[in-house]
Amino acid sequence: ACRESLLCPEPLFVTLGKVGSTLPAAAGMPTNAGLVEIVSCWKYRGYRGLAVPLSALVDAAWDIAETVGGPVDMLVPMPLHPRRRRERGFNQAELLARLVGRRRSLPVHADLLVRRRATAQQAKLSSRSADRGRNVSGAFALAGRGAGEIGRVGLVDDLVTSGATALAAAACLREGGVSVSWILAAGAVRARSPGRA
Repeated sequence: ACRESLLCPEPLFVTLGKVGSTLPAAAGMPTNAGLVEIVSCWKYRGYRGLAVPLSALVDAAWDIAETVGGPVDMLVPMPLHPRRRRERGFNQAELLARLVGRRRSLPVHADLLVRRRATAQQAKLSSRSADRGRNVSGAFALAGRGAGEIGRVGLVDDLVTSGATALAAAACLREGGVSVSWILAAGAVRARSPGRA
């Protein structure tokens, strides 16, 4: 049953953030309990074979992302803190970005954005965007090259729930002069309350 849900994408678009500070988000399907379980099996229980169908789900939202946010020159995965990456053994967003980048013939720059502060896992926090926003505030830093060398960026993550992580990462990049067009994910929460991230 889990595999069937991945084979039937239902791409959707949501706007993250508030007026004046928004980020288009496109996902292969609305987040549901089945998708959360699949992502959890992949990230925490070693079901590495799920990367390919999950990346296909991310890729299914490509047209929506480009239509709403425009084309991009590169993909940037949401970074993990080095400690979390060591614990998990991989960065799920980077793996998704590399698989989608290969399909779209786009470079992936996993070293452009770094997680400079370890944070609590967003999935373990309340779904209130204010709590999640505080958790990731100041967690990211721009690394490497200058903004003049970077074209338009598309962020990639596994799931978008409150949007707090995506908004914090996009804000960091934008403050560094990088143009962030959108974020792609396998799943996203369909409804957003006005004024919430």
